[in-house]
Amino acid sequence: MLLWKVCCCASRRWTFWLRQSRTGPGYGDDQLLALAANQGRIVLTHDRQTMIGFANSRVSAGLRMPGMIVVKDQWAPGPLIEDILIILFAGLPGELEDRVLFVPM
Repeated sequence: MLLWKVCCCASRRWTFWLRQSRTGPGYGDDQLLALAANQGRIVLTHDRQTMIGFANSRVSAGLRMPGMIVVKDQWAPGPLIEDILIILFAGLPGELEDRVLFVPM
């Protein structure tokens, strides 16, 4: 089972969930994506093994997926944060709908 330490981050245009850990009981990938979709939140994750597949499955099934940003887990935080801020403040609302975006860009 997975433990999700979930943090909500909001800007003027975006809100998203941040997935932080992988141990203990909690939300599974599909449950987290459903929760994010119900609340209109973008998921920010470093899980390239399972989250992408669940996101693509939601889109293929015609289910809502407000968007996902996938980051490298071994990356310098400065450029990573910079790229995420560019996406959040320069992007348009709904721009990530049904999309998985990989950062760094």
